[in-house]
Amino acid sequence: MSRKQDRERRHRERNRAWTVLAVALALLCLAGAASAEAPGRLLGASNGTVSGGVHVEAHQPVPWTSQETGATSREFAQAFSLPDGATGSSVAWARLYVSVYAGSADSSWKALATVSFDGDGDGNYEKTLGTETMATADASTDGTVYVVNDHCTRVYSDFLAWYDVTGLIASPAPAARVRTEPVEDASFDGRLKAVALVVAYDDGDGDEVRYWVNDGHAWVNAATAPTTTAFDTVPVPAGFVSATLDTLALSGRDGAYAFNGEPLAGADPVAPVNFFEHGTWDVTPFITPGTGSTLSMEPGTGASSFKAVLAVLAVRSPAPAAPDIAVTSIAPNPGAGDFLFAREPNVIAVTIENRGSGPAQGFTLAVDAGGTVVTEAGGPLEAGENTTVAVVDGSSREGGTNVTVSATADSAGGIDETDESNNTLSTTLTVYNNGYKGKRWTGGEDLATQQRFEGTIDLVYSAGNSAYAGAGWTGKTWTWSATDLPVPDGATVMAARLYQGFTYNKMGADPSWDLAFNGETVAPVAAYSDIKGFGSYSYPYGLYVYDVTGAFDTAGNSMTITPEAGQNYGIYGAYLVVVFADEQNATPKEIWINDGFDMVQSQTGYSVSTEEATAYATFSGINGTGVTSANATAILASAADADKSAFFFNDEQYTGFWPDYLKGPQVGFSTYDVTDALVSGDNEASLQSVDSGTKGDNMYAMNVILVVERGGPAVLAVPPETALPADTDGDGLYDDVNGNGRKDFQDIVLFFNQIAWIEKNEPLEAFDCNGNGRIDFADVVWLFSNL
Repeated sequence: MSRKQDRERRHRERNRAWTVLAVALALLCLAGAASAEAPGRLLGASNGTVSGGVHVEAHQPVPWTSQETGATSREFAQAFSLPDGATGSSVAWARLYVSVYAGSADSSWKALATVSFDGDGDGNYEKTLGTETMATADASTDGTVYVVNDHCTRVYSDFLAWYDVTGLIASPAPAARVRTEPVEDASFDGRLKAVALVVAYDDGDGDEVRYWVNDGHAWVNAATAPTTTAFDTVPVPAGFVSATLDTLALSGRDGAYAFNGEPLAGADPVAPVNFFEHGTWDVTPFITPGTGSTLSMEPGTGASSFKAVLAVLAVRSPAPAAPDIAVTSIAPNPGAGDFLFAREPNVIAVTIENRGSGPAQGFTLAVDAGGTVVTEAGGPLEAGENTTVAVVDGSSREGGTNVTVSATADSAGGIDETDESNNTLSTTLTVYNNGYKGKRWTGGEDLATQQRFEGTIDLVYSAGNSAYAGAGWTGKTWTWSATDLPVPDGATVMAARLYQGFTYNKMGADPSWDLAFNGETVAPVAAYSDIKGFGSYSYPYGLYVYDVTGAFDTAGNSMTITPEAGQNYGIYGAYLVVVFADEQNATPKEIWINDGFDMVQSQTGYSVSTEEATAYATFSGINGTGVTSANATAILASAADADKSAFFFNDEQYTGFWPDYLKGPQVGFSTYDVTDALVSGDNEASLQSVDSGTKGDNMYAMNVILVVERGGPAVLAVPPETALPADTDGDGLYDDVNGNGRKDFQDIVLFFNQIAWIEKNEPLEAFDCNGNGRIDFADVVWLFSNL
């Protein structure tokens, strides 16, 4: 609940209490008592606290001397001028007062008064407030109060009526109309001494105006003590800025006034003032916070009596020291990328400021991210201070989606603030794939196997004399000598793959260079890319792959690359990977070539951990039996930073890639002995950017090549089969003759039909099943017996 709402609630409760009291007193009087007090006094009609002020406006619509006697009826109209904003729901309390002159203190003088109100200032008096028969059974000249009804009384020769107009003021220029007429044959005067409007209103700011309205008939003569009326100013705080007192008296001569014992200057106690005296005084110096106040009034010099009907005190204080906590910003992953990222928890930082003048105690911050609500404690906050509270949104979201994030400070409503409307801030955030993470965190693919080879084979790779070229490069020709790619005489090239990478492509479209290999124009068979994906400087990097097997020359090779018009990207040095069969020099091997492109860099500034900055290459279906060695070669671009990278094969960790970095092409070939880490079935290589305290290497994984070498003789495929025979149980005998992955009757048939070929072409120790030192029919029988 805001201060304004609380103030309005307390004001309504006090007014209800005053109303109940007034009605009770009136009923008591009507039951037979002529007066609650003789003579009367000004008693509390209302008090409260508003933010705008108290407007007191009193008039004698027609000057007393201009109101002729002997009239048979009279009509008066009076317009009022209210401060801006003192209308409608801003009005906390308003009362209209009307004083009609009876003509004599004799009870036979009466009047019929009709009071109407024009609340919207349009000239139509749409509301009749009352039609009062102003008559009492008794009257006197001693100040006794005689009750007409619950809103009208008489003292001496004056009637005073009052009306609640709180909900009727719709214009800053309302008006009242009073018509007085005789009551049957009774004596009638009907002149109007005064009409007054008191309005207490709010203006929406933070200052506080405490007010007290005391009304009634306070009559005193020269022989009695002064009449007094009290104001409960005990709650007035230190530091109040002003206090104003308004009084309305209806005597032939003005009175003498004193506030808290201090005489009030400005009244004229001598001159006649037409039975209407509205006084306004600055009583600021006379109020002591924490102490009640008293106004005393008595006849002025030369006057025999004096009567007042209204006294209003208003004390203004500056806005009390109160907090106003406002959510000013919502920031995702501040200092760690500054965006929401896919497939991971995200930190959402909320800044809360205390815009008020007083301290705010601890509060609860609630952050709603797409329906997931997280709460966190915040504060305390001194006036003018701000704080940032971070929460963790644990939801995993896909890149490209939008999330509405709302942050509410003081979500439990425990702080009384000057403004509750600024506690919540909402924004819509986009979820981005973080390209500095491995593609397992961005929905991409691992470096996947593109080709697999098996046999008496080997491979070579080289970047030749190629080199990195920045944006704006012109056509380049690179060469590979036979020394760069040494393929033995007699070997057969099984595959030649050419790789060309690019960097920082600002074209807005994929590169479209022309590439010729040994004079033949070639087109890529595969293309891979990655991108930062968020914020500034987010441009694609990638890799094109070419199959140049048919054009490869073991004596030497060249390639020419020509950029398209207006190109705006760099290129890494090109490199070749060649696999060849060599029955004379090679050993039995299996070779897997995995391709892809994965940009990784670990750093807290991009919300990327070392684990997340990992590219993976997987190899499936590996037979670990009979393996004599296994090597994995990782090929990366830009992996030059020492101690900021690492290679893993399964669970084994190896040195990173910087020792093998080549400055010219800005690529590197790092080969690792993974024999002890290799397992049967699925294997995994990990290329990791390691944050060792600052940030990891910004590198680009392109290939992992796995070479598995097996012991024993170099066997050949037995015609007409093309698959190599295999040793199914590791005993050194190649019982799977047709290479179909199992030993069965077909192996016996093939062995029998090709005994002569096997004896001539295959190693004896691999097929001499019975161990008699030769290849013959007895080996066929042995195979049959051992199915």
